[in-house]
Amino acid sequence: MSTSPSARGTFREDDGSPVAFADALKVWTRIGYALLLDTATRYNAVTTYKELTTRVQDDSGLRTTTPSATLAGKILELCAVQAAQQGEPPLTSLCLKADGTVGAAYWRIPTAEDVELPAVTADSDVEAHAAEHRLLCYRKHATDLPADGGTATLPEHLVARRERTERRAQKARIAERADAPKPVCPTCFTQLPANGICWQCD
Repeated sequence: MSTSPSARGTFREDDGSPVAFADALKVWTRIGYALLLDTATRYNAVTTYKELTTRVQDDSGLRTTTPSATLAGKILELCAVQAAQQGEPPLTSLCLKADGTVGAAYWRIPTAEDVELPAVTADSDVEAHAAEHRLLCYRKHATDLPADGGTATLPEHLVARRERTERRAQKARIAERADAPKPVCPTCFTQLPANGICWQCD
């Protein structure tokens, strides 16, 4: 009885023969690293988890049933190590999730000795930090870098989502203030004006 591709785990596309995941990962990492370097040659260009996992499997002819997000994470971990070892800026900052973020795990990536990570605090913005790292990548590799050296930017849809979130939060704060009990005069119980002085008892 033949085994369906979906049950094979990691296998060769041409004949369905099984391949050790660790061996395939080495091939995928080499292709993924080249993709990240190519992405860095275009100012403000990014790639995605889906594009990464599709490219490495298409180019290698090696397929896997491992979930795309898991596969991308493993490839990016090895690419981050390689970039650090070769003195490259953090190339993995160029690969985003479907929502336009690198995610909180990005704080844990290894970096070259001359690339410093700030201390992580409750107020740290990992996405802004990754944007700075992307700018380092463009400044080293981009062939269309602006004369002023460019600026660190967040993906447009991420900015738009943050703005929507802030607008909703602002509306909620306004509504909360509107629902708050209004101050009243302790003597005549008349609602007090903005200056807090009762116009009847003054």
